[in-house]
Amino acid sequence: MLMNIKPETFISPGATSREGAFDDLDIDDALAASFFASVRCACFKQAARSLNTPVLDLRKRLERLEERLGAPLLVYRHNRLVPTRTGQRLAHWLQASRELAEGPPDDLGRGLLRIAICEPLLSDIACRDLVGYVRERAQARLSIRPECDTEALRRGEVDIGVTLGSVETVAGYGAERLGQLGWSLFIASRYGRSGRLPANRDELMDFMLVASAEARPVVAELLAGHRGGSTRVRSHGLVRTMVLGGACVGVLPSYSRELERNILALPGLIDDTRREDINLYFKLERLGEPLFDEMLRLMTNSFAERCSWLA
Repeated sequence: MLMNIKPETFISPGATSREGAFDDLDIDDALAASFFASVRCACFKQAARSLNTPVLDLRKRLERLEERLGAPLLVYRHNRLVPTRTGQRLAHWLQASRELAEGPPDDLGRGLLRIAICEPLLSDIACRDLVGYVRERAQARLSIRPECDTEALRRGEVDIGVTLGSVETVAGYGAERLGQLGWSLFIASRYGRSGRLPANRDELMDFMLVASAEARPVVAELLAGHRGGSTRVRSHGLVRTMVLGGACVGVLPSYSRELERNILALPGLIDDTRREDINLYFKLERLGEPLFDEMLRLMTNSFAERCSWLA
C-alpha cells in the first residue's frame, strides 16, 4: 500500500497479473488522472500540484485502488516513484480500454486569469500568497503584472486588479475597498547612527533621495522640491535595497518597518496624512469560475491579514 511503500522485489502472479482482471474496476477520470500524474511526475507532491488537489487526498485515492487490486501500483526506487508491473499493466489497460490521455483532464485547462496589482502592493502584500498559490497549482494559467489603473480596467484587460486612488465605477466590474496606503521617509539604521538625521527639508538636501519612478502625487511633490541629489528607479525592491546599502533616504510605504527592521523612519519630512485608498476590482462575468473565485478570496484575505498596516 502507498502509505507503507517499499522497493518492489517480486509480485506473485494472480488476478492482477492479467489485464482482464481490471475489467470490473470502477475507475473514473479523476482517479485515472491521479494515477497517470503520479507515474508521470514520479512524485506525489508534484502530481498533486499538477492536479490542483491536496497530496493526502491523491495518496488516499491511490491507496484505496491498491486495496481493491490487492497489489501495489507504485514503489520508490532511488527516491523516485516508479510503477510496479501491476501499475504498468493498469496503465496499458486504461489507455487501451478508455483511450485516456496521460495528461491532466480537460477540466483543469482553465482559461487565463489576468491579475494586475500596482506596486508596492504586489511585492509587499500579495507576493507571498501568490507564490504559495502557484506552488500548489501547477496547471493554473495566470498573467500577473505590477501595475493597474482604471484605463486597463475599462479596456477589459484585467480580471482581478488592485489600484491606488479614489474608487471609480467601471462598467462590468465590482469594487471593494481594502485599506489605505501612506508614505514615509526611511534611512538604514547603520547610517542613521553615524551622524545627525535630517530634521527638515533643508537638511534633507545633504542626502541622496531615492523613490520609485511611478511616484504617487505626494512623493512627486517631495522630489520636485528636493534640492539635493535624487534617484528614481522603476523597481520598488531596488528603492529598499538602496536605502539599506546606499546611505540613501528612501520614500517607502509607511508600513515598511513591518517588513524591514533595519530602517528608521524620518518623521515630519513628508505629509504622511495624505493616504490613498487601496481598491480591489473584479470582473463580474467571471464570478462563479472556480479559479477566479479562489483567487478573489486569496487577494481579499491577503490584504485583510495585513489590515493593521493599511489602516
